[in-house]
Amino acid sequence: MLDLDQKYLTKLNDIKVSIQHSELLSAYLDEEEDELYTPLKERFEPQIEEVYKEIASKHPLQLISVEKELLDPDYEGLFLPRILGYSVMRGQLNESVKYVKPQEHFKDILLALCNSANFDVLQLRSGKTIEIGFSLSSDIWITNLMNEISNKKVRLYLEGLKLLKYRDQLIRLTSYKGYKKQFSNFNYLTSSLPTSCADLTLNEASLVEFLVYRSKSTYESTNLEPFINKILSADFTSCNEYLKLLLVIGLYFDLTEENKVVFNKQWVKVGKAEDFDSNVFIEFNNLQENDSDLSGSSVERLHNVLGKEKGDEFKKYLEMIVEVENGGYINEGAAERMRTYYNGHEGLSLQNEASRIFIFNKFKSFIEKLQTADFHEYFEFNSVFVNYMKIFSNEKFNQNLKAVLLKYVRTLLRTYTDKRSKDYQDIKKFVQPSFVDMGLMNEKSVKELFKSKRKPRTAK
Repeated sequence: MLDLDQKYLTKLNDIKVSIQHSELLSAYLDEEEDELYTPLKERFEPQIEEVYKEIASKHPLQLISVEKELLDPDYEGLFLPRILGYSVMRGQLNESVKYVKPQEHFKDILLALCNSANFDVLQLRSGKTIEIGFSLSSDIWITNLMNEISNKKVRLYLEGLKLLKYRDQLIRLTSYKGYKKQFSNFNYLTSSLPTSCADLTLNEASLVEFLVYRSKSTYESTNLEPFINKILSADFTSCNEYLKLLLVIGLYFDLTEENKVVFNKQWVKVGKAEDFDSNVFIEFNNLQENDSDLSGSSVERLHNVLGKEKGDEFKKYLEMIVEVENGGYINEGAAERMRTYYNGHEGLSLQNEASRIFIFNKFKSFIEKLQTADFHEYFEFNSVFVNYMKIFSNEKFNQNLKAVLLKYVRTLLRTYTDKRSKDYQDIKKFVQPSFVDMGLMNEKSVKELFKSKRKPRTAK
């Protein structure tokens, strides 16, 4: 977290003064009618949001600071429900869909909201957020929070948002994913530099998420260079999580010549670990699985940073991927290069897993970009699917490919509903035999795919 620039403090302070001198606030305070808070919100929240968006775009490491500034009661709780949601979404979750560590920033914002003179209005926009935040927090954390609230009415309200249904992990996960969709178009991710290996362990996932997100966004990235410099020069080479940070930086960011030198020095230090060969592929494969858009150009970027001289197993893999990418992975020559590398390793090796994930992501990207009118392109591309299925001879790869193809075929069948039309017949004549020949479905199953579901008869 970085301190807020003075120019933003000045802008926010001007808004705060305007709020306090506003006739809209005077009317709301005089009448004490909740509906009079709406004009106040409509007038000033867009101004706050404009400042917030600029900070998020240009100086994301200052977001926590601006959110702490907005806890000042003189802002009358404006924008609090929004940043409360941001604080809930930033928390890193474990396998049990619970926060890895207590979310103190969420707590600070929630306490500010609960202690606000405008709580009755603000809680109308915050219930779902608090409900989700509580579901991801521990019972002890919630109890300690409750103990800091003296107002019985507020405590009863919060207690009503601690729901028993969220004890079920699947319900927690489903609700969290549904809630998260609301924030898909908001820029709220931020980070801070870890201070120790323990700190890096706790914050690694959120730091990686932040770096990947910023590398792909259209927001300014030059202001992140000092932050990346600090990560590269930090004494974290003995930390297991540091390897993943180096991978992310090498894959997603264009480094200066000076930083490339520092990067390589750190890479050499990390590479001395006894289990480096396996760890680097494990981390790389995790990145590929979490980011299906990880491109060959990103791999080439890392390959170039590490240098083109022969090296360890991972560098050999990067060299192969660069050759396949530059040769056009759909071409037989590139596929043959992949085959040679793949056959040089055990079928279930981490190297071969990396190869399968890379090609599957290529296939997935191709299919997901196809429009329904482009189905003939899918027909023409099918030979490429078959070729790599033969190279890999891997059931998991085949099943993943089946899921993607089935999704597209079902989309086609929802579009081309006239069974007598040429388009429908073309799709049927191609899909039925190809799915069987590829071993994706048996004849009975693929025929069922094209059968119309009969509507149940209604009683007369």
